[in-house]
Amino acid sequence: MKKLLLNSVLIYAFTSLNAQNVTTLYGNGTQGATVPATSSVSTASFNAPYALAFDNNNRIWVLEKDGNRVRMIDRNAGQVIARVGSLSSGAGNTNATGLLAKFNIPRSILIDTLGRILVSDEQNNCIRAISPFQNIGTVQSVTTYAGINNDIGGLKDTLMAFAEFNMPAGMIKDAAGNIYLADAGNHAIRKISNAGVVSTIAGDGVAGYVEGSKDSARFINPMALLLLDANNLLVADQGNARIRKINLVTGMVSTFAGDGMNDFDDGTLLTASFMSPIGLTKDNAGNIYVSEGMPGHTIRKISGNNVTTFAGKADTDGDIDGLGTNARFNDPAYIYFSDSTLYVCDAGNHKIKRITLPASSPTSLSELNSHSILHAFPNPFNDYFNVEVHSANANYTVIDLSGKQVLVGTLNHGVQKINASSLAEGMYIFNLDSEEGRQIIKLVKKP
Repeated sequence: MKKLLLNSVLIYAFTSLNAQNVTTLYGNGTQGATVPATSSVSTASFNAPYALAFDNNNRIWVLEKDGNRVRMIDRNAGQVIARVGSLSSGAGNTNATGLLAKFNIPRSILIDTLGRILVSDEQNNCIRAISPFQNIGTVQSVTTYAGINNDIGGLKDTLMAFAEFNMPAGMIKDAAGNIYLADAGNHAIRKISNAGVVSTIAGDGVAGYVEGSKDSARFINPMALLLLDANNLLVADQGNARIRKINLVTGMVSTFAGDGMNDFDDGTLLTASFMSPIGLTKDNAGNIYVSEGMPGHTIRKISGNNVTTFAGKADTDGDIDGLGTNARFNDPAYIYFSDSTLYVCDAGNHKIKRITLPASSPTSLSELNSHSILHAFPNPFNDYFNVEVHSANANYTVIDLSGKQVLVGTLNHGVQKINASSLAEGMYIFNLDSEEGRQIIKLVKKP
């Protein structure tokens, strides 16, 4: 009976620990108005990171809305490197190389099939292209990819060099290389085909809430897009406080989730309320996540027919790492799923945060033990124990058997000592979140 009780408590503790854990991944929390061209990932500051793009070489490209620049996080080298644009030179529309290029409130970023890094440049009403990355020593150039590069927006479908946009926002690419764009100022959804032709797939340029065919449907300030599957596109319809769906085959537009009430209520798809939905992403299990900017400050989850608050607290900003609704964000922008992890551009906190998704809970002590692949010693311990870590900037938490978080911190590569003198005797669960994923150890403190 005693072993069975211990097993149940450990599984409960593991399940609590395995809830969605929000941690700061990059950014020291200060607004990086001026930063060195190269910084370490542990000291780098950002200026309203708004969107990310992930390449195939363990690099993250960060678009800073208020910084009017694009920086690269080289996760292999542990560095943050400015590649194009410079806050110190001010906003503009200059096509140039490296830090001489200028943007004016860039909104989203996407890597196309040729390796070019595309940027929706809101106030310049166009899509800019950054040449493919070759190496650190090669300067990248910025050109106009689609639209007319100026401060006068428009709505015109034609070849992409002559097309007109109005405050372009979120972008997404399909399997064929076509790009879909939330054209926020036109309240429309546009498509840039891989043949270089721009068309309007939904919306007529007038703000409103209208369902139906693509020619009559209306949106208000759409911000992000997500391909639900090959035939359906989801839209974060910010001004209508809804998630809309476009059937790409029939052209019909309908409401996927949200009652349009500008509120924070969880519920079924069409009874739940959203407040300023901005970002959309989907995990491998098909769950959909929605980031809500001011005044929402939350990450919502759509699973099956239900909408729940996944992380953060509605109408409450802050900068707190923690489990689920205990965490706090400040005006979160676009959100991404990659490497079994949710990445959140926490723009108001000038940070990039990570949410470790819940995994399936173990059903026995032996299964829990199979997760124990870190090296901790001594174990059992007195007031201190050592942990050998093989990753830089790994975040750890220690919880007791009630599921309460009792220690939290960050570890770097190597063997490091953790002061646990404040803990009472007993058993604890040590959780480490790193670039390699989640790892767990059972720890015992001796009397």
